Parts: sequence; C-alpha cells; structure tokens
Amino acid sequence: NDSRLNLIRSTLKSKETREFIYFVKSVRSTGLVSNNHFIGSSSGDVIACESASSSLDIFNNTIIGLEGKRMTLGFRISGDRGSRIINNIVISNNRVNSTAVAVLGSSTVPEIRANDFARWKTILAYGNAMYTSIDALNSSDGYPFGGRIHKNIEEEVRNTFIVSKDSELKLKQSSLCVDGGIDVKILSGDDCDRDNE
Repeated sequence: NDSRLNLIRSTLKSKETREFIYFVKSVRSTGLVSNNHFIGSSSGDVIACESASSSLDIFNNTIIGLEGKRMTLGFRISGDRGSRIINNIVISNNRVNSTAVAVLGSSTVPEIRANDFARWKTILAYGNAMYTSIDALNSSDGYPFGGRIHKNIEEEVRNTFIVSKDSELKLKQSSLCVDGGIDVKILSGDDCDRDNE
C-alpha cells in the first residue's frame, strides 16, 4: 500500500553544504505538497522534490535559491504514477547544470501547469528531449494552448518579488504570477489553496 505524504504551509531552509540536499523525497506515496517555501543554498547537489512511483499534487509552492555545484533539479519524476506540478514559483541560481523538471526513463510526464520557471538551463528533460524555453515546454505535449502542459511562464526574479521589512519575499502586484495560476481548489479541495494564495 502507498503511504500518505502531506506537507502544507511549511518553510524549509537549507544550510550551505557540500553534500546532497532534498526538500521532499517521496517513494510509493500519494499526497499533497502545498503552500510551502523551500529556500535553498549552495550545496554539492540539490533536488527540491523527488517523486518516485508516487502520485503527488505539488501546488502553490515557492522554491528559490537552488544552487548545486554539480547538479540542480527542481523536480525529479520516475515511475508510471501521475504527479501534478501546478502554480509553483521555482527559481534556480544555477544556469549551467540545472533542470527544472527531469522525467526519468519511460516515466509518465506529470501535469505541468501555470508555474514560473526562472533561471533554468533546461526546463523539461524527458528521454532524449530537452526543452530549454517556456514556449517549447508549453508546446511539448502537442497542445500549445491547453493540455497537460501549459500556462507556464519565465519571469525574472526582480519582476516577481519584493523584499519586505522582515526580509520576507512578497509577490509584486505587477508580477505575472498574481492571478496567473489555475484554481487548484477544483482539483484537490480547499487544503491546497488556503487564504486564496
């Protein structure tokens, strides 16, 4: 049987290290990863979220500061279960060795909708295909204006966030991310969209 993983409204920060960093690693699980802040730092390698033979809803998260010396991955997906990556802001500090979404082998490509992927060398790696632009990503499923992969953007960080007096990141009202997502309450219930975020 699958285990259940729910990670909601958490803030996880990594310290600088030469080792490997995972924020979320799921094996044979179902669940919801929603409304979290994952703040990376310099490390040997980093994977923000790994979904191995799991069915995860990854909604409304802010994942920033990812910087692996050898490898930087936003999401690593393997297995034939369907995960959904929707309404996330995922920012890399590594334009050299970075992939936003890596789908291993003949695994099922997840739904990838309404995310902001900024500063990535490769946005989607699947088999031998490498999609390096938002337009290529949004067209990768054969449906450039809909389908399982659409409405993704790439917005420069300076246009996305302002830093508050308390050193917290706040979305700028002019950001493309404001009201640019998909209503995930329809997909999974109220837990994934608390406070209309």
